[in-house]
Amino acid sequence: MEKLAPDYAVVDRKFYVDYKMPLNVVRGDRNADTYAASSRYAIWYARSGSGVLSWGGEPALVVAPVVVLLSAGQSLTVRKSRDLDADMVYFMPKMINEVFTFEALKKGGPFSGPTHDDYFLINHFDSEQHKYKIRYLRPSTKEKIEELLTQIENENRTQIDTKWPCRSRSFLLELLITIRINGTETPVGSIVAARDPKIDDILLFIHDSFNVNLTVEDLAKRFGTNRTSLNALFQNAMGTSIRRYIMNLRIHMACTLLRDTRLPIYEVMSRIGYENSSHFTRIFKQMMDIAPSEYRAEQCWLD
Repeated sequence: MEKLAPDYAVVDRKFYVDYKMPLNVVRGDRNADTYAASSRYAIWYARSGSGVLSWGGEPALVVAPVVVLLSAGQSLTVRKSRDLDADMVYFMPKMINEVFTFEALKKGGPFSGPTHDDYFLINHFDSEQHKYKIRYLRPSTKEKIEELLTQIENENRTQIDTKWPCRSRSFLLELLITIRINGTETPVGSIVAARDPKIDDILLFIHDSFNVNLTVEDLAKRFGTNRTSLNALFQNAMGTSIRRYIMNLRIHMACTLLRDTRLPIYEVMSRIGYENSSHFTRIFKQMMDIAPSEYRAEQCWLD
């Protein structure tokens, strides 16, 4: 079901005659399978679940929390999903800077001085590369985005004084800064594009179940095929084996937990599906050229 005719703007009910705020948050519809940016920029934000998405003819598998940046006229289609819960934020780029017409942004400037700094916040919306338009979020960043969406909603709904448009805009700026600075690009070898619709369900199941003892035989049985056929299908579609894909996914998650939490290493190991510490350390060093403890010492940003 397409998500039809959202309210792209908010009408001022108290202070400014005929004023429409070109910024709005539209909360999720779990039955929606198409999200359209229409004549605005849009931020698609998934707080939970996973899905196979496509826009511009290019599919990608994403796992929440994640945002996708959509330029004017783009539509995002959810091909497959598991427990996906997503919202949209619509805004006009001229809210960031008056010179940001769609024509100027398509050309990419040139912009200078403070305008160049403003352009840094939105230059990925018109990118043609998925790696710039998909931004993965740390747990702490997810909490901040939830807070900012709620603040924009509250200002737009209550309109408590003449400064409400200014405050809504300030929260949008903070939202864009948070996504631009704290959002991370798709890591190579972890969340990759789904090339064959036949394996969408397999990919979603793997991403939901990678932290349990998952074998190729288990997957073949679940999806009504044999190991040889499943491996060949997966290799042809994804360019890697199922075993290697699961290993990459687990180590990517281990890196996230080591970098962004203070969970003990043995608990990190357990969370991603490893039971033997020697085996986990060996696989981690094989993939990252460094031991888990050394990776945390170098990469963890928490005090």
